Amino acid sequence: MSRGNCKTPAARKIGDFEPVCQPRSGQGPTPEHILEMTRARGQGGKNGSKGRFYFAPEYCNCLYKLIPIFLCLACTLFGSVQSRVVDAIQTDAQWQAWRTLHTEHVVEISATDKEVRPIFVGLQGIIEQALAEELQISVKNLKGIIHTPMPATPLCTKGEISKELIDPSIENDPARLATVKARTAILRDFLFKGGDLYICYPKAGFYDRTPEQQQIYLQELSNYPTHLFDTPLERDSLPLALIGATYFFETDAQETYVFSIKMTQAKDPQEIGHFGLWFGPITHPAIEQRLKSLSEILDCNHQ
Repeated sequence: MSRGNCKTPAARKIGDFEPVCQPRSGQGPTPEHILEMTRARGQGGKNGSKGRFYFAPEYCNCLYKLIPIFLCLACTLFGSVQSRVVDAIQTDAQWQAWRTLHTEHVVEISATDKEVRPIFVGLQGIIEQALAEELQISVKNLKGIIHTPMPATPLCTKGEISKELIDPSIENDPARLATVKARTAILRDFLFKGGDLYICYPKAGFYDRTPEQQQIYLQELSNYPTHLFDTPLERDSLPLALIGATYFFETDAQETYVFSIKMTQAKDPQEIGHFGLWFGPITHPAIEQRLKSLSEILDCNHQ
């Protein structure tokens, strides 16, 4: 995906610390910027605990300019969710992805699972947690639909990485493994605080989980009978474009917002894939297009 005068990531060597893209005025960083941040410095934390950080000069100025924007947003109902997200962001790459998501309401990237999962699934967990924390404060009627080939990974484990829960490449990658472990707790907190969650998967996908994982999932259904719903589909598989999760939430002002992610499960990562995030009002064209593509699944869940 190319915007403005951006070159593709392939146009430069990994480790080259010169900026290759100039964002168009008034827009957030492009997907190329986000990936260049990741490739240039590895998956280091924002406190410099790992890897080398690289800020293109335009970002240094933009970060300061964004401070009053987020202070203003924090005074609004929807802004309180965004404020929690900003506070919880852990890496520079997540920050750049969030900034683009905030301004354009969609981020789509074609790259490796290793590069993108820590950013996108990391943000997914952060947003899930922010929505749960704001439920009955600024958020009303919180509903999530996880649409994947098998029952959701975090609900098939109590925190341990059991046999065949995830792909070995993710189990041996600390940055990606952390997203699995974090969401194990986050989703349970989401349910405990009153969020509704529909687990949507082709019926046969239940048997792609081990007996132990099946039992954990069934126990969670029993633990949260009024908030966690098993909704198997009468179909054999899900196209890659439909795999992910989608969340709907309403503010006190009766405005409906949507967060959606397109990403394969941790048991079946793509070496090279096309991944996406959407976040914004349900009436935004990018959000409407995403929901239209998911209509065959969402219709099954009474949305």
